[in-house]
Amino acid sequence: MAYILSGPDKRITVIDRFSKISQGYLYPTGGIEFINAEQFETKRQREVQADIKISREITERHQREQPLIRQVGAHVCKELDRGIIYSGYVESIVDEKVRINISSAFYKSSPNLSPGGFKPFSSWESPMQWYLCN
Repeated sequence: MAYILSGPDKRITVIDRFSKISQGYLYPTGGIEFINAEQFETKRQREVQADIKISREITERHQREQPLIRQVGAHVCKELDRGIIYSGYVESIVDEKVRINISSAFYKSSPNLSPGGFKPFSSWESPMQWYLCN
């Protein structure tokens, strides 16, 4: 057997050194360890199932929190797609909207840092986009 490291995914192609026919791939698991295609697929399926479980738990938590988010004075947060968290308090509720006084913003990865130029503001929002701050 011969092993050839190739491609951006860093997988190793396994080739029979005499017939030059590909025998499959070995996939990196992190560090210097590699696994075969069957082990790779099993690992990937476990990761997908774990992601589904986490997503389901987040959805269930969000549904449980909705009555609490719809209370004046509730401390709520919202994660933006840039890794920024808005934090604020519910000021009032009208129909299916809540008015939130967004008092601070910080980076998810560094809660002690705030994005430059942030100024507190109020906004009418759907409570479905917010969760209770810890």
